[in-house]
Amino acid sequence: FVRYWLHHEFAQIDSKRIGKSEGNAITLKQLADKGIAPISYRYWLLTGQYRHTMNFTWEAVEAAQVALQRGWRIFNDLQGSGKPNTKYLAHFEKVLYDDFNTPQAIAVLWDLLKDDSVSPGDKKETILIFDTVLGVGFNGAFSRREKLSLPVVTEKDIPEDIVQHVEARELARREKDFHKADEIRDSLKKQGYTIEDGPEGPVVKHT
Repeated sequence: FVRYWLHHEFAQIDSKRIGKSEGNAITLKQLADKGIAPISYRYWLLTGQYRHTMNFTWEAVEAAQVALQRGWRIFNDLQGSGKPNTKYLAHFEKVLYDDFNTPQAIAVLWDLLKDDSVSPGDKKETILIFDTVLGVGFNGAFSRREKLSLPVVTEKDIPEDIVQHVEARELARREKDFHKADEIRDSLKKQGYTIEDGPEGPVVKHT
C-alpha cells in the first residue's frame, strides 16, 4: 500500500556513528527515564530534513520538547470555532512537496501559531490538519502518559521570561535537582507568580 519509500539519513550521537561497538546506542526507554516523551523525539526528528544526518544530543531533544510544550500551550488557549486557513494549508503543502521538507513544515506551523491576523478558531482547525501529517499530538492522538510529560501552563498574561523560568524549573525537576527547582519557584514568587503542580503539569498564576 506504500507508493513511496524514503531512505532517511542516519542519526549520530555527539557527531559519532551509533553502533554496538561504540557503546553509545540510546533507547526510547532511556529517553523516557530522562523525562523526554517519545513524541518529543518525533518532533525533533521532523526538525531535520530526511536527506541530512541528524546529530543527537540531550540538549537538542530537550529543546525540542520545550518547543513542543510551548506549541501545545498556545494551541490549548485557542478558543472558538473556525475553518481551515487556505493560505497556510497551501504553504504547508508546498513545502512538503518540496522534497518532503519537514523543517519548513514545522516553521509554517509556528508562523501560524504566532499569526495574530488569523482567528483562534481558524488556527485550531488548520493545525489539526497539519497534525494529520506531522503527528505530534495536537489532535490528542497519543497516550495520557506522554501528554502528562508535557507540562500544561496557562499562557494568558504570562510574560515569555516567566514561561522560560517555568520550563527551566520543569527541567530541573526531571533531573531531580530539587534545590534548583525550589530556587526558581521562590524567584517566581518574588516576581508575583505562583506555581501549582497538578496531575497534568504545573499551572502558573499571577498573585
